[in-house]
Amino acid sequence: MQKKINIINININEDMIIESSAGTGKTHAISLIYLKLLLGIDYPKSLPVEKILIITFTNLAVEELKKRISNNIYELKLACFKKKVILKK
Repeated sequence: MQKKINIINININEDMIIESSAGTGKTHAISLIYLKLLLGIDYPKSLPVEKILIITFTNLAVEELKKRISNNIYELKLACFKKKVILKK
């Protein structure tokens, strides 16, 4: 059975498959989940990049994911800099 997920409140504690039609926000959802795993948000600890696997079906999707993740990291860094927040490792 398919269900709608709330990315902000999702509890990431198992493998996931995200599939849906074009234009439904998969890339956005996957990039946010990636950051949650990388930063250890709602997860027992942060995961190193080498432990996170994302599989897509097209090179276009790969490039879009890279761009979104990079932009999200930049925006987070900028927000932390503006608020002078120090992220604990």
